[in-house]
Amino acid sequence: MSYSSEKLVHLLESTLNPQLRKQAEDELGLIHNALSFSTSLLQLVMAEQVQMPVRQAGAIYLKNMINQYWYEKKPEKEGEVLPFSIPESDKQAIRDNLIEAVIHSPDPIRAQLIVCVRTITTQDFPEKWSAIVDKVHHFIQTNDVNSWYGALQAFYQLCKLFEYKTAKDREPYHNAMRILLPMFLERLCQLNDDQSDLAVLTQKQILKIFFTFIQFVLPLDVLDKNSLSNWIDISNMILVKPVPDHVEQIDRDERQELPCWKIKKWAIRILNRIFDRYGTPANCSKEYAEFANFFLKGYSTNILTSILKILEQYRNGIYVSPRVLQQAIIYLEYAVVPAFTWKFMKPHMLVIIQQILYPLMCHTDEDQDLFENDPVEYIKIKYDIFEDFVSPVNAARQLVNQVASKRKQMLEQAIVFCMSELQNAQLPPRQKDGILHIIGAVAPVLLKKTVYKDQVEMMLVSYVFPEFVSPHGFLRARACWVLKQFARVQFKSQDNLINACNYVKQCILNDNCLPVNVEACCALNELINDEENELNSGVKELIGQNIHQIILKMLNLIRDTENDDVSGVIQRLIYVYEDDIASFAVDIMKHLAETFLSIVQTAEEQEDSDAKDDKTITAVGILSTVESILSVMEGKLEIMVELEKIVLPIINAIIQNGMLDFYEELFTLICTLTSKQISEQMWGMLFLIYEIFQNDAADYFTELMPVLHNYVQVDTKSFLSDPKRLECILKMIKQVLDAQIDDDESESHAAKLLEIIVLQCHGQIDQVLPSILQLVFERISKGVESTELRTMLLQVVVAALWCNTEVVIATLDNFSMAQNNGRSVLLDFINKWFADIDCFFGIHDRKVCALGLSTLLQLAVKRRTDIDQITDKLLPSMCTVLENLEKAYENRANEDSDEEYVEGDDDIDEVYSDEEEENEKKNKEMQAMDNGKAADEDDESDLDDYDDEDDEYDRTLLENYTTCIDSNDEVDEFVVFKETLQILQTNQPQLYDLITSSLTPEQCKLIQEFITTANKRQADKESRKLLAAGGFSFTNMQVPSQFNFGGQNVFGGQQ
Repeated sequence: MSYSSEKLVHLLESTLNPQLRKQAEDELGLIHNALSFSTSLLQLVMAEQVQMPVRQAGAIYLKNMINQYWYEKKPEKEGEVLPFSIPESDKQAIRDNLIEAVIHSPDPIRAQLIVCVRTITTQDFPEKWSAIVDKVHHFIQTNDVNSWYGALQAFYQLCKLFEYKTAKDREPYHNAMRILLPMFLERLCQLNDDQSDLAVLTQKQILKIFFTFIQFVLPLDVLDKNSLSNWIDISNMILVKPVPDHVEQIDRDERQELPCWKIKKWAIRILNRIFDRYGTPANCSKEYAEFANFFLKGYSTNILTSILKILEQYRNGIYVSPRVLQQAIIYLEYAVVPAFTWKFMKPHMLVIIQQILYPLMCHTDEDQDLFENDPVEYIKIKYDIFEDFVSPVNAARQLVNQVASKRKQMLEQAIVFCMSELQNAQLPPRQKDGILHIIGAVAPVLLKKTVYKDQVEMMLVSYVFPEFVSPHGFLRARACWVLKQFARVQFKSQDNLINACNYVKQCILNDNCLPVNVEACCALNELINDEENELNSGVKELIGQNIHQIILKMLNLIRDTENDDVSGVIQRLIYVYEDDIASFAVDIMKHLAETFLSIVQTAEEQEDSDAKDDKTITAVGILSTVESILSVMEGKLEIMVELEKIVLPIINAIIQNGMLDFYEELFTLICTLTSKQISEQMWGMLFLIYEIFQNDAADYFTELMPVLHNYVQVDTKSFLSDPKRLECILKMIKQVLDAQIDDDESESHAAKLLEIIVLQCHGQIDQVLPSILQLVFERISKGVESTELRTMLLQVVVAALWCNTEVVIATLDNFSMAQNNGRSVLLDFINKWFADIDCFFGIHDRKVCALGLSTLLQLAVKRRTDIDQITDKLLPSMCTVLENLEKAYENRANEDSDEEYVEGDDDIDEVYSDEEEENEKKNKEMQAMDNGKAADEDDESDLDDYDDEDDEYDRTLLENYTTCIDSNDEVDEFVVFKETLQILQTNQPQLYDLITSSLTPEQCKLIQEFITTANKRQADKESRKLLAAGGFSFTNMQVPSQFNFGGQNVFGGQQ
């Protein structure tokens, strides 16, 4: 080790001592930027004579150092010292030795070094570290299995780097795989008879690499049919390979973590991925069509045979790991639709349902143990969305649904089986749970089939309602779950509907089992809507009688179980029972605030990251519920005052503790609290927002925008009463525009906020307009690729030009003088504006643009040299803007006319029987031969007929942030243009003639139409005023179709 090894060992050893840690870390912080420090650290980590705890500490320090200092950073401000990064000589030394270090290190150190590989490949592959491929290839060619395993673990980090990239961005990766994949396959086959843990783990790592390689792209130029066949064969072989005999001696709960079961999991995941994404002709993209047919006919049924063997083992009580079982069931789900695979599995399907899926879907011993002894954990598992991705029970439920919806004969057989079981009076409770589980799984299918739909109500009454009073809590929970699945059925009997509601209410309010309470809440959430997804007035009335107690019980459930689904139900009920909630909204809010503060406190104490994540999800749900109450109550100002007092501690806790996970919800709460009125406490909040923005919230500007918009727009007078408020927001805007980061969205929002300030504070911020303009022109000068951002920046200047022409002109003239190059900044700006004149979208942006153009027309009277150069472009530009604006207004008027879609009772995505499918296929082939050309032409003409011009007239996203000119008909851009043009013709006829002389006949016609529109708008405005005053003049008023401005009439012949 070239760096003082003794000192380095001493410092790392000291970091393990709580009394010496701080001093040692401080000293390491002073010397880590020395040349060769990082390479000395790597050498120490690999020195076998150094104690393992010290080596581990060194590996962690090296990992953190590479994470933080491998990237070359730029100084935040010009002239500052370049931030430290690891010297290139040290980097090269690390790259040269890191793979060897991974291979030869023990597992605790290897885990840290692998993270280093991931960080470095992210930055340096392929430009600076293409040699990693040669290194891996070298070690794979040796005869040392340990070297294979270490090299594969390192290479896997590079694979993960390209996993989600598109094919065009994966070329370096594909080049590497052309070299390595044949060797990986050779080693995989070579190790197949070796049952040692190292050999199996090495095989598993190869399969993980292959799965990552093909997960989203199957590069047929890298993998030909022969190669893919070999990968499929070896994966299938591994899947059915018997596990070693000694595995039976290991506890069942521990077996799934054994290498022999993990390798099977990756083998079947590969087979599933190929079948699902590339092996089904009806589902795959065109490029994989040939391979799909090859796979379906050549391999799908062979794999099905292997899957059925695994399921047979499970049926006979032989252990199958949960993940392998889940993946086996998923393969069957994929095999239901293709006729080729369905024909093979059809004879086995009923047995699979009855003897494999049914037992899986029953309440188990493990379920009962949790249900009784840890109901909160039971709820967490049952409602964990991530558990659904790995659970064989969920896979079984999905397969039952798939086969019932796609193969109608199986639905009939499944229902007959379920009914025969339910009619057995001796059916054990757990088996009854499984049968009800199956029936609930096919509920969407039954509700779309008239033959079953009409019988659902009686089925619920006969077999589900009795279980609401079952002595078994799990059956009461299952009854709630089944009712939830069938909640949209139309009850013919009002008594049955009342009973359903009462059962659910009882399960929420009086049942002493938490899982039953939670399931009943979810059932209520569905029950409150009818089959048309409209609010069910009958249910609303029945539940409304106890809404206070129900919501308070749900609040207690959230506190006790931290279940996010219950939060969602409360949010729904808040909107449904808005008037009823008002009387106890304060009580609800106090409960939510206490629960939130308690959860986040315990979350901070959690060392388990998964447990912490669960609490964070629950806390987010609570914040959403808080926001729902505020939204519903925001029109009730007296209640809002009280609610604000309760919510402020939540807001302060998030801010003071820097809880980044809740920043989006934080800004939503503040936005709601400032949407109608702004209290002194909320004005003070602006400065707290500014503080966190400086520290760690700069990335949240887009989410923060609605809040800042409220501060400017809701009470502009109060906003301007304290200059620090304006200064605060302008500093945040400047920080975003100066950040030099690739975030056009944030910058566009920042520019929009500038425009809002300019318009909203019209005539009251003249002293800061020059600073605003300077900020905008500085950003424009750096170059702007985004059209939205470029037009938004231009629009700030246009808005300022309209609001205070003199200040803007004077400021731009000062900019011209400062440039001292003889060019007019105003003229440069106008040329940029006109070049993008057709890039202003929506109503607001075009309105501002039109008002700015009218201002330029007024400026033309002063005959400035720079304005004279563009006078011939003024009216053509105005024609473009106003014509598009008229279409935008028309589009807005029509946007509410939506077409309704009515779904038929039997509208279900069902596939044909085998014979029907073959006949249909032949019919389609014949039809395609007869009409192929016409069909192609029809498809093409459909595309041609599609006119997407209307898209540009829709509201832009930024247009949601309204200003004073959007809700004020005193400012009418058509009227302003008409009056400006009229004044120009009257007072400056020569200039008027000059400006209009180059107009085309089409443009003349357009201008006349704009003037007609202006007159109509003026007449409509006067009518509204008279109507508002309580009277109306019925005097006939004729709106002239042409106006005579004197002299030449550009809108027609001579007057």
